[in-house]
Order: sequence, then C-alpha cells, then structure tokens
Amino acid sequence: MNAIVHTEQKASFRLSELGLDVAGITRTLQRADAEAATVTKLAPPNFAGIIFYGRTVQFLREEYLSEGWNYSNPKNQCRTISPSGEWQLIASSGAVGTGVEGGNPSTRNPKGITMDEVVAKNAIQTSFDLGPEFALEQAPVEEGLLTWILLYQVVDDGILSEISLPRSMSGSFINDWQERIILPRVDRSSDAARWTTPIDEPTADLDTYDVPVSRIS
Repeated sequence: MNAIVHTEQKASFRLSELGLDVAGITRTLQRADAEAATVTKLAPPNFAGIIFYGRTVQFLREEYLSEGWNYSNPKNQCRTISPSGEWQLIASSGAVGTGVEGGNPSTRNPKGITMDEVVAKNAIQTSFDLGPEFALEQAPVEEGLLTWILLYQVVDDGILSEISLPRSMSGSFINDWQERIILPRVDRSSDAARWTTPIDEPTADLDTYDVPVSRIS
C-alpha cells in the first residue's frame, strides 16, 4: 500500500493538525546544522552526525515545550510528546529519497528492538482506525502513542526532511510508511556544507543498536 504524501500547503495544514509548523522544524534543523559545522576533521569520525542528531532533539524540544509538549527518553530513545499525549516524535537520519515527494526513504542506520516495538504499536493502532465515531471502541494499546519520525538527510546544498508515520520495518530499517509530510528544503551555509557525510558512510544517530547487558558470573 502506497503512503499518503502531503506537500506544500497540504503539508503545512497536516503539520498544524499535529501541533507543528514549518518554521519551527526549519529553525530546529538550521540550528543543529550550525552546531555540526563547528566540528573539524580532528574530531572522531561521524562526530558531526552525532552532534546534528543530538542538537536536533534538543532544539526540537526547545521549540515546542513552551506550547505544552513533553519529552521522555526510555531506553535512550529520545521522544518528544504532543500536548495531548496521543503521539510522539522521534528524530532519525534518513537515506536517499528522504524529503522527496516521489522518494522511497528508509532510516539511514539500523534500529534496535526499541524502535521495532513502537513501529509495531503503530501498526496495531492504525489497523483499528475506523473513524472518529468508533474511536472509543478501539482496542487499547499499552503506551498507545502513535510514533512519527522526523527523518532528515543532509546534502551539500540543503537539508531534506519529512515527518512521517512508519507502518513497518524491513529487518532493522524503517522503509514502509503510512503517511509522509514532505518539508521544504532547508538551505545551508557554505560553512555548514563542509561537514556533509558521504552517503555511503553511516552517521550515528544514537538509536542505532540496542546493546544487551548481562552480569558476568
């Protein structure tokens, strides 16, 4: 099943329904890009990507917490939660096709069991979506928040991004979407463009793997 894709005015309207706006997301990505641009080649590999991800989470929360949003970090998965408590937003780097209307994007890096769990809950909840008149009759879901992804791809001359609702995963990657809200390309300064990671080099976003820990007897 193809994803529902929103662009331009329809995208802005859909964002407003979620309590978000183009200006706030644009500021978030521009500020994160500026922070990542301070990293030089003397830093550890992929450090700029880590900075970009971390600042995206921070600045996204700074944009919206004053409007009643909340946040949590269960199992180190950074969630920004809508005022209604009905859905949450998670940031992740995206692969080719991110932010492109006709694209078929996926998360850039493999995800662990924590992401698999929230995507599975999406599938359960949306499968019971029979319309508002049936809302009270839907089966309850533990921690029943829908999870949307702020997916971004940094290229030389801009940042491509979208806010999309994942439907399922293929292995450790999210590549199936129920709904995609395509955001305008964010322009980058020449200074910021210098840190762009080659497309074949993974960039950590701190949600790459779940590492099991056990006591050694």
